[in-house]
Amino acid sequence: MEKVVVRSRTAADMVYHELYQDIINLRFQPGEKLSETMLAERYGVSRDPVRKSISRLVQEGLLISRPQYGTIVSPISIQQGIDICDIRLLLETYAVCIAVKNLDESTIFSLVNEYEDLQKRLNSDDQEKIRQEIYSLDGRMHKVIYDASGNNMIANIINSYSFIIRRIQISNIMWHNRQTATMQEMGKIIKALSSRDEEAAVEAMSVHIENIKKTIVLPIEKEEEKR
Repeated sequence: MEKVVVRSRTAADMVYHELYQDIINLRFQPGEKLSETMLAERYGVSRDPVRKSISRLVQEGLLISRPQYGTIVSPISIQQGIDICDIRLLLETYAVCIAVKNLDESTIFSLVNEYEDLQKRLNSDDQEKIRQEIYSLDGRMHKVIYDASGNNMIANIINSYSFIIRRIQISNIMWHNRQTATMQEMGKIIKALSSRDEEAAVEAMSVHIENIKKTIVLPIEKEEEKR
């Protein structure tokens, strides 16, 4: 039998993971300048693993390296966000249409319970924790739908843009005050899944993604109004 070598996570891997999370969760803002010294201090490592992590994230498009200036967090591309919403609108309305028929009762029951529990705590003092729970529930809801659709390519395509989608989700809630709206939209999707209402599920998913798209387009419209 072939021997399997289990490698421990290196310092560079750890820094990459932490920096990736800090970027997609907007702890570092789009356009913010980062220094190797600051990051090394933040993560408690030398500058070498930081340098390697920056190089990986530059290749992935989350960071931009500018000679004579330094490293900055990539801006959130409005056009890219719009394009991804159009892709999601096609794929996720199809996925939810199939998922309505395939979801098992225990999965639906779990989603409903999680949603209702979170709804009761929306006005909690710890709003950062609530935001994180909304992201988590939203991600779980969409994954459940992808899985129940039986089409693995849908999840693969959407997951390939997951870091962009995540930044858009968080910016929508943080900058456009979509926390309440997001909860209402998720509630309608989950209710439609629970009642096995295919038409309502497709409509709720369409509204959810179209509303995200509207907030992405908003900066363009405001800029045009100034002209």
